[in-house]
Amino acid sequence: MDGGRPARLAFLVVSVPFSRVVVGGLTSLGGSESAWLGLARALKRRGEDVHVFATKLEPEAAGPDADGVVWHPMDDFGPMN
Repeated sequence: MDGGRPARLAFLVVSVPFSRVVVGGLTSLGGSESAWLGLARALKRRGEDVHVFATKLEPEAAGPDADGVVWHPMDDFGPMN
């Protein structure tokens, strides 16, 4: 955080399909996916504004997860920039 303002951070993910079950942690992920998702959630717990843009995001998985990380389809990346 910079002067009390949260940093706006984005993870761009070209990986496995992400459904609500995967995002919710009800199924296991590979090592690299688990690592960046753990980092994203830790940053969110620190108060940062964290977004994930995924190439294979199921429509029902879009939006904030239980930890507050916001999931988007990759097509939303351009308009947010």
